Amino acid sequence: MKRSLPLLALLSLVPTVTWAEPLPFAEQPVNFYWRGELYGMPKGWQNKDLPLTEEQGREFLRTLHAGLNPVMFWRTQPEAVTQPGADANSYYYREIDYDLEASKGSGAKMLFQIHVDRPPNWYAPKFPGRVSEVHPAYDVRPERVQVEQGGWPEHIFNPDNKEMMADAEKMIRASINRYKDNPQVKGFLIGAGIGQVEMVLSHDGLAYGHSPDEQKAFQAWLSDRYSLEELSKRWWGRRDHYTSWEEVRVPAPYEFFGWGPLQGIALTGNLRDGEKGEFWVRSGEQAEALLLDTAWGQEGSAVVALPAPLPKKDFPEKQTVLRRPFEVSSHDLEAFRKQGVWLYGEGAMRVVVNGHDLGTLDGRSTDPAPGVEGEVERAFPFNPFAVRVEDKLKEGTNVISILPEKGLSAPLFLSMQPPVRYPYLGKELNARYVDWIRWAYDRAATVHDYFYGLARVLAPDAQLVVFSPHGGLLDAAGEIAIKYNVAIRFTGGEAYYYPWYSRAGLITGYPGSVEPSAPILTEESLNKSLGWWFFNNDQDLAFFWDLSNYASPKSPVHEPMLKAAPLLSLFGKYAPKPPTLAFLRTSLQFQLEEYFMHPLPFLWDPGRGEVQKSGIEFGYVTETPLSRGLPDNIRVMMDTGTSVMEETVLQDLEQWVREGGTFIALHHTGRHTLLEANAWPISRISGFQVIGFAKPDEKIRFEAGQKLWTSLSGERSGTGSAVDFTGQNTASGGIRMQAAAEDCEVIARWADGSVAVGRRPLGEGQVIVLGSTFWRNGRDSAGIYSSNSGEQPWLAEMLGNLGVPVPVPARFTPSSPGRHDHHPQRQTEHLTLIHSLAIRSRPGRYTGRNSHQIRPPHREATFANHTAVGRPHRP
Repeated sequence: MKRSLPLLALLSLVPTVTWAEPLPFAEQPVNFYWRGELYGMPKGWQNKDLPLTEEQGREFLRTLHAGLNPVMFWRTQPEAVTQPGADANSYYYREIDYDLEASKGSGAKMLFQIHVDRPPNWYAPKFPGRVSEVHPAYDVRPERVQVEQGGWPEHIFNPDNKEMMADAEKMIRASINRYKDNPQVKGFLIGAGIGQVEMVLSHDGLAYGHSPDEQKAFQAWLSDRYSLEELSKRWWGRRDHYTSWEEVRVPAPYEFFGWGPLQGIALTGNLRDGEKGEFWVRSGEQAEALLLDTAWGQEGSAVVALPAPLPKKDFPEKQTVLRRPFEVSSHDLEAFRKQGVWLYGEGAMRVVVNGHDLGTLDGRSTDPAPGVEGEVERAFPFNPFAVRVEDKLKEGTNVISILPEKGLSAPLFLSMQPPVRYPYLGKELNARYVDWIRWAYDRAATVHDYFYGLARVLAPDAQLVVFSPHGGLLDAAGEIAIKYNVAIRFTGGEAYYYPWYSRAGLITGYPGSVEPSAPILTEESLNKSLGWWFFNNDQDLAFFWDLSNYASPKSPVHEPMLKAAPLLSLFGKYAPKPPTLAFLRTSLQFQLEEYFMHPLPFLWDPGRGEVQKSGIEFGYVTETPLSRGLPDNIRVMMDTGTSVMEETVLQDLEQWVREGGTFIALHHTGRHTLLEANAWPISRISGFQVIGFAKPDEKIRFEAGQKLWTSLSGERSGTGSAVDFTGQNTASGGIRMQAAAEDCEVIARWADGSVAVGRRPLGEGQVIVLGSTFWRNGRDSAGIYSSNSGEQPWLAEMLGNLGVPVPVPARFTPSSPGRHDHHPQRQTEHLTLIHSLAIRSRPGRYTGRNSHQIRPPHREATFANHTAVGRPHRP
């Protein structure tokens, strides 16, 4: 088999990763965020609810001890907070130099986050109190100066703006050079997300990428991949659609959800040229009464022209009702009632149309799109919504009133276009969507790759951390981690179980972790979080937000933290055995799905809590590591919901299987190509053709002599359980198949004789297709999937029969979701005390194959000629 990063024993002992110098055993990767309460902050900044003196704080750390390393995580520009006793519109920003001075002698070392959109005060001494006066593009507060270009507001960090990039690079250089030799400084994080500080591409980042700089960048990205004639054919079905590249425009999200050939009425302005729609506005504590009161109109109201879209951070505030009249002709009303018309929007809002209260609408309110068999509704509250309203309209003047919860984040419009999403848009519109999404994520990946390469050149011995990479950027973040010896840290770990950020590194060879995004203030939450972090094999741990949340004697977790000291002393010093199971989790699946729906891997990843019940050691694989080949100890790979199967991924899977691997496909694996829905490209390697969809609770019958589940025979229900946190069972149904290759083996059949589960040998390996969902019994409860493995151990039995070691098939109990009877640190056979990986004095040196390694840029390198990470996209 191919291999690139052979694992000898444990992640931390990967032979291709060595450390420049040993780390003292006493220094452990347990960190505390810090706002200075412990070391002499002004009295007005003390936490009144959880008071903490300096001596109490030091005693807390001494008691925890066992070598705990209280790294004080800090940012170059903290969040703007109102100075005590000052006007609410004034802001106070602490200097980092103050923090360094205040913490001298504490033993603390700081990890600084450099925000490219929030310059520190020392960087702009001319404007010590107001960041917005340094550069308008960097101020994210509501009162910031907006820069509107072509009707689209410039609200986010834009890596295609040369001035903005030059300022960001200048600030990164200045920040690192200022602090890299300070013995109290351990390392740096760089916040350069598009729409947020983390390595993400937010909804805002997708919705507002329409400045002239971004238009040119998009055109250049496309011209590197297609000729103008090829693009015209790909997007519009004819080669002469475009006559020049200047005609090619960056799409907007709603063009792929609602605003199509069957158009309707734009309520927030003309969607094509950025014109604004006028609304009557009234605000007050009785906003709900205002919403339902149909008597008031323009007289006595403010009149506001809303752009399309209106950034939610700017307007309106809460308790603001927006109302506007619109005309419907008799011709349009007839068409609406004949074909249907939908109200489209985004973000939660209460809506009243002509006195009809539609209630609070959000992504879950979306009417099901017709004609999409075998799909489950996966829209979540933050996704766009579409609701039918033709029966609420009348000829002549109509009135719509809305009460947004957090402002308008997208256009509001009526359209006769049914709410169909990718990949059911048709080949040409699918192609346009795919190219837009990939360009958007490519620019986010490339700017981070450039900045971290620059940081590694400037600070060869510093710890560098990629902060919170989006699911669609995990593949790129992993490549950055390998290339520049960087760790990955995600945030939000107190509420949701994210095992892939650390366990992708088990296979690829980089340290990763998940931190909480809020204080942990109950013993139950603390125990749950500690269990999750150990199951993750996290490589460092950061307690959020203030030390006083944990060290204050009045804190509800003060004593539990002290009791957990022996457990914390193991953190970062253990590693599981080498994983023998990999889960395929492609970044492309997240890129294509997350704006409009909840991505399938969130719902169909057994690593989110179920496989741990059997003690199986596992890791995650994204596209680029798969293309390089996997370590020899990975013999089985299971999909997590790759419904869109890219041709290159299919080719890499086929090669890996032919060389001896076992790939387990789910009932939706490989359902679509990039441009064509229901093409089932997976059939090429599975040997089975999909001929239909099963109904919930249909029976399956196992073939005599099958060896995948030796404990099963006869007939049973073919439907399992995969209940998401909204209570919806996403495991309903399955697929009907027929063998299309002579070497296919049938494991189980539906009642009509079609194949429910099948196997096909391929080369030295095999492909398993789980067309039935009977094997799963999971529920997303309290942020983690739990299941009764004692009643339905079918997943563990299947994996065991495929050669995956299953050491503890019944050691977990399902009584308390998220809390288990055993932890890896209690299993001595799973523990090896090792030096810390993630929080270290000096960085490791990656010495893997140079074929996929790009050296950090020279000091003279520029972003303009920098190459994106990962494989080039193939059309």
